[in-house]
Amino acid sequence: MRKFCKVLFLFVLPIFIIGIVLEISLRNIPNCYSKKSVYLEKNSNSIETLILGNSHSYYGLNPQYIDGKTYNAAFVSQTLDIDYQFLKHYENSLDSLEFVILRLSYFSLFEQLGKTDEDWRISYYNIFTEINLDNTLKHQLHMMSVKLKTNLSLVSDFYLKDIDKVYCDNLGFGNISSFMGNMTMTLDEAGLAAAKKHTIDDHSLMDENVSTLERIIEFCQKKDIKVILFTPPAYKGYYQNLEEKQLALTIKTGQRMQQIYSNVKYFNLLKSDEFATADFFDGDHLNEQGAKKLSLLMDSILKSNGNN
Repeated sequence: MRKFCKVLFLFVLPIFIIGIVLEISLRNIPNCYSKKSVYLEKNSNSIETLILGNSHSYYGLNPQYIDGKTYNAAFVSQTLDIDYQFLKHYENSLDSLEFVILRLSYFSLFEQLGKTDEDWRISYYNIFTEINLDNTLKHQLHMMSVKLKTNLSLVSDFYLKDIDKVYCDNLGFGNISSFMGNMTMTLDEAGLAAAKKHTIDDHSLMDENVSTLERIIEFCQKKDIKVILFTPPAYKGYYQNLEEKQLALTIKTGQRMQQIYSNVKYFNLLKSDEFATADFFDGDHLNEQGAKKLSLLMDSILKSNGNN
């Protein structure tokens, strides 16, 4: 038995050491989560407009075109419960905050990151930001939440090929073309695929998500912060394939928030004629040109709803 334990130890030890080295290596690779966290820790007390949300905000709102000190704290697949965690974490340092810009996408009320197939992203929040979303071992270790093939690719690209994969700029905006490259589908094909992906038959999370949205708004209300809710613009191949009930629930919720709360303005830009075919990267994401348009439009909205 003693001999068996010794052999087992000698077998496991190298694997354990390799695992530690891999984990440390992964944690030292720069990414947008760590970059944004560093910025927020240093500058949260001077931000005047904070952008939260998912990829529609991350790729769609460029602070460069919005007056005042604006920062984009959105991430791909970030859900409302995480938006709220960001606000709560920086509660005592948002001294200059006047506006929170919050997307209300077609699927925002019907999902939470931890209950999707992209729950691996939770580890990025836990490890690289000041937001701890859960304490499960899986999401506390990079190598346990992300596929080995992906992790090895990350290590190889950064340490051997010197490839920089920080795709957000200094104000948190993500350039979708630099991250995704070129689209292989037509806009109509991409729109249909995204509409199907974002249509959620199970609406069991809606009440909880609406409550979270209300907590965000009430948090802001207590601090005299205005909330700009918007349903982002999309290409016709996307919005023409949306399920009517889910879309109606989304829009009605935005309108109801504006009616109930004096600090909320809601804008449904889904079918806005401000945006042309050339403004879209895919069915539901703007390209850099479209993001400039949306950002300038948002700037005008902020100015018209500012404190006078």
